[in-house]
Amino acid sequence: MQRKHILWGVGAVALLAVALLVGFTLFRHNTQPNELAGTAGTALSVNGQVIATAEQVNQTYNQLLRSYRRIYQQKGGDFQALLAGAAGAYYQLQIKYQAAQQLVDQALIEQEARRRGLKPTASELAQASQVRYQKFLHDNGLTEAGLRALFADPAQKRLMQQILGLHEESLQALQERLRRETEGALIRAKLIRAVLGPKLAADSQEGKKRFSAWLDELRARSQIVFGNPLLNAYHLEKQIATGKTLQERRRYLAQAVAAYEQIKRQHLANDPHIDYYLGQLYNLQINWDLQLERQLRVQAKNGQPDQRRLSQLDQQIKQNRDKASQIFLSSGADTERQLQTMLSADPRNPLYYYLYAQFLISQPRGPIRALRLLKRAIELDPRYVDAYVLLGDLNVEREHYAEAVGIYRQALPLAQRPPGGDAKAQVSSKKNQPRLIRRKLAEAYLGWARQLGGESDAADKRANAIAQAEQLLSSLLQELGKQDPAHAAVL
Repeated sequence: MQRKHILWGVGAVALLAVALLVGFTLFRHNTQPNELAGTAGTALSVNGQVIATAEQVNQTYNQLLRSYRRIYQQKGGDFQALLAGAAGAYYQLQIKYQAAQQLVDQALIEQEARRRGLKPTASELAQASQVRYQKFLHDNGLTEAGLRALFADPAQKRLMQQILGLHEESLQALQERLRRETEGALIRAKLIRAVLGPKLAADSQEGKKRFSAWLDELRARSQIVFGNPLLNAYHLEKQIATGKTLQERRRYLAQAVAAYEQIKRQHLANDPHIDYYLGQLYNLQINWDLQLERQLRVQAKNGQPDQRRLSQLDQQIKQNRDKASQIFLSSGADTERQLQTMLSADPRNPLYYYLYAQFLISQPRGPIRALRLLKRAIELDPRYVDAYVLLGDLNVEREHYAEAVGIYRQALPLAQRPPGGDAKAQVSSKKNQPRLIRRKLAEAYLGWARQLGGESDAADKRANAIAQAEQLLSSLLQELGKQDPAHAAVL
């Protein structure tokens, strides 16, 4: 099965937390645009004012990517690996949303500052801009004369732009960008002081907490429109955490699911991982339903059964589980943390145990752990053919042939039945699966016979194992020979 990412790990969470340190400075430029799919021509507006085009959002996004990459590399990590696969695409969507939120917050601050009549004086701006410019020179080991010379030489200018992450074509353009950023920082500082009052320090923990809460309230009562369909869907997904009741959170989740499904249905974005985003939401719904189911069953033990509600809930869990399973069957997983997250969200989904076991097979000491996971998958679904087959294969690898024989014999009648309607039953709905299991069973019998050797007390078992293998192989040869003699030759 092809394996891709399911969820991003703790390293990605830590990087996103760096946003608190990065602040809300606008990054309006980029040397190498790295635009997410489906964003061309879209805009971002706040309270009826268009504050950014898709290009400006992508510029901010790319600046954040560079910042995170630099921080991650300093820690010796492989940042590029975080961007791979479905989980990497989701991580990039989160960063893109974070970039948009930076632009939104800066716009809200500027709008509120204008309403309050807060702005830096010309002298304040000139002085602060000069300080910012001198700091830029100092941090990069430059003098103004040296910087002018670099801008004047085309070859040196390109090298400088690559090293310093600049896009400006002239010293004047660089100074103007630094001036705009300085002005935004001064406006923010004046607004923070106005919100907190004279007694509470802006850089204190309480001051930061209070201003963050004030900004959250301002954002909540503002009209924010994401022209990018993916950003809009993710924005709705983020609102789930703001719900004060389970009913509110369910409503937000339904809105997010509807938004992603609309993107998929109407082809509003080129992102190939929409199903993955939906799968995570289905798992979240399942997790809530499992918690509610436990509560209802506790009430039932206390003499308050609600069988009708339990039945409805079981059906709802099954439907969402099938949706999530169909998605993860096509995407798979390739990190243990992702699989653990899936199991945590839905610990009664046999498919997740199977995928986890499949992942572990190639890991050190993984096969032993995989055995336990496959047994759990079979406990949850005694008709799970693929789990039986993989469990049998692992026992063959361990040369536990007798156990493998028993497992394949359990799988064979299940594989000969018509597959059910659930997602996991479709993993191996191949016409030749019963034949494949019979071949594996024959090989297990032969391995068992070899293992028994010439011991006199095991002669009957050895003879029976060889006879069973011969019978299975003979019937397979006959069936395949009737269809195509070439197939029998392959066997």
